[in-house]
Amino acid sequence: MSNMVWFHRLILTLVLTLFAIGTDCANAAPTENSELPSSKENDRSEDPDRVKTKTDANQGTKDLEEHNLMPTARLPSPSEKATRTYYYPYRKALSPMVGFAMTTDRDTPFTYSAGINYLWPRFTSPQAEIGADIMGEFGGHIHFSVRKIWFERNYYRPYLLGGITHEVDARDGFATILDWENYYLHAALGFEDVILLPKSARLEIRGLAGLERQMLILLIGGAWAW
Repeated sequence: MSNMVWFHRLILTLVLTLFAIGTDCANAAPTENSELPSSKENDRSEDPDRVKTKTDANQGTKDLEEHNLMPTARLPSPSEKATRTYYYPYRKALSPMVGFAMTTDRDTPFTYSAGINYLWPRFTSPQAEIGADIMGEFGGHIHFSVRKIWFERNYYRPYLLGGITHEVDARDGFATILDWENYYLHAALGFEDVILLPKSARLEIRGLAGLERQMLILLIGGAWAW
């Protein structure tokens, strides 16, 4: 009999214990209608001053767009593109040139020319230029010029030059310097244009006037600057 009482008490104790545990779990578990603190909702909540600032900024952007006041990149006009030039930084150049000459000499009315010129360094025009040419049957020419260049800092550079030319005849030796018939006054119109820095193309028409003969020379070549 005592064993049965003890067994009943044990069963009752276990039932009460399980019932107490189940009640605690039910109270701890969230229900569908329970309101739990949400981190997202806390993050979404903003200061009213910040909200007002954002609203004012958005309204200001809309006003600028409506009145076409938004800053935009300025594009060059067609006239600005047409007048744009490129900077040419060099002060001196070496110019090999070849050409074809017409003369007033009865025996040799046509001849060729081949030579080289050196432009003396100076930042602004006019600049001095010296050169030496082979003039076919007329021997060699040594010349000194003063060259006036327009737009000397641009890629395209037209110019005028003038100076004196001395015709050298090896058969006369040093006596050629004292012979006035071997001297010419010359003038030229020319153009230079950059192909690829520092190289330029050069075209020139040159006229020579001397006591014995006159010449008209068409020259073409290049200029290597530095």
